[in-house]
Amino acid sequence: MREKYRGYLARQDQIISKFRRSEGREIPRDFDYDSIPGLLNESRQKLNRIRPGTLGQASRIPGIPPSCVGVLSVYLERRSCGRKALFLLAALMLAIAWPLRAEDATGVYSYPKDTDWIKNSVVYEVYLRAFSPEGKFSGLESELFRIKGLGADCLLILPVHPSRVSDAGGAAHPLAVEDSSAVSLEYGTKDGFKNLADQAHGNGIRVLLAWVADGKAPEAMKGKMLAWMKDYPLDGFFLIGGEALPPDFLKELKEAFAAVRPGFVTAVADEDFYGTVLNAVSGAVPVSSLNPILEADAKSVSVWPVPIRFIEHFDRPRSAAILADSSRSAAALLFSLTGVPLLYAGQEIGETRQPSLVAREPIDWKTGLNMHGDVRKFYKKLTALRKDHPSLPRGQKFRVAVDGNDSILIFAATYREDAVLAAFNFSPEPADLVFEVPSIFYSSKGRLMLQEVFGNGKLSPIGAVSTRLRLPAHGCEIWEMK
Repeated sequence: MREKYRGYLARQDQIISKFRRSEGREIPRDFDYDSIPGLLNESRQKLNRIRPGTLGQASRIPGIPPSCVGVLSVYLERRSCGRKALFLLAALMLAIAWPLRAEDATGVYSYPKDTDWIKNSVVYEVYLRAFSPEGKFSGLESELFRIKGLGADCLLILPVHPSRVSDAGGAAHPLAVEDSSAVSLEYGTKDGFKNLADQAHGNGIRVLLAWVADGKAPEAMKGKMLAWMKDYPLDGFFLIGGEALPPDFLKELKEAFAAVRPGFVTAVADEDFYGTVLNAVSGAVPVSSLNPILEADAKSVSVWPVPIRFIEHFDRPRSAAILADSSRSAAALLFSLTGVPLLYAGQEIGETRQPSLVAREPIDWKTGLNMHGDVRKFYKKLTALRKDHPSLPRGQKFRVAVDGNDSILIFAATYREDAVLAAFNFSPEPADLVFEVPSIFYSSKGRLMLQEVFGNGKLSPIGAVSTRLRLPAHGCEIWEMK
């Protein structure tokens, strides 16, 4: 690969070396970025808004690619050249940088060869209107480093198509899609969306786009979806209202996508999981109601479309608001079970306000992080735990019997050499109980081989096979086999 791009890499090294020498070059305050034809539209908008004082400052603006910085450098250095010469220089710079775009599968980003990648993913859902004050692609692009730092590796972006305004006025509802072949200018441009996806891929984050299913004209919808996946660097679609589509059509959709991009995913919301878990965690139903989920997970059967599991979603109340003290144990359960977990933007700072879909109500990230920085650390630890233990996303689960307490859930997860034991107390009262740890967690000499990796409980062996467990109210504990 390096040999193939030797010439290109050498040119890039020259550009980088030259740029370092000119990093302190000043940019006039009234510099006309609109006069530079070689800049991407999204970069031009950011430069016009931020007005960097030097070339170095411009290079550090999130989302400004090196190619655009190179074009700007050329213009600053050679403003005395004629317009035609400058245009040719800008075109040359873009031609050099173009192989780095994500849609070129032979360049930096390679699309997955199968859909297996989604099984290990942690999905981060974003509603652009609420995510940042500007409510645009650029607002999300500048925060990709924070999303990556959280441990999420797949973006789910809610619909970006132009939508209709209701009779009552106000902002258009994102699900009332008017033209699913276009990008709404409210969020940015087509190039802006492509650049966002490119930047996400550069950060190791795959991209799903939410799509409102059209049960009345499914064939037309399929054509538009295929056009999108060919024109934009996407890794999959998340179908909103996908249950309205016939199973045979979903099969056709899967085959059509695979013919273009074998690793392309179609996902849907796992509504059954949401309802069952929230009822069990809140105490509305006994913990035994979770048995069907554990039994289904034990079968390890691939399901299509891929079900995405959540305890928060764009059209549901915030978990911190409706579950209060139980929200953390619910989140730990979500990340411990098989299936693909989803975090809705703001969940990681304990946000309790559900953003409006028809009004711009940006999340107050600064206040949330200052007040609930521990919540972000909690979710960061959960994502790391899931990545470190394949038995959580991929393993078989089996419930461990606990007599006389239907507020306690204990289960073991195994996958190849990895094994984990997890315990949850969904009661508002502390729990003190005795149970038998499965034999897989004992050595051949009868020694218990468990090491605490997450939670706030206490495990104490009693005799040869029994163990005493203490869990606080709404507490959880996870151990790994050492």
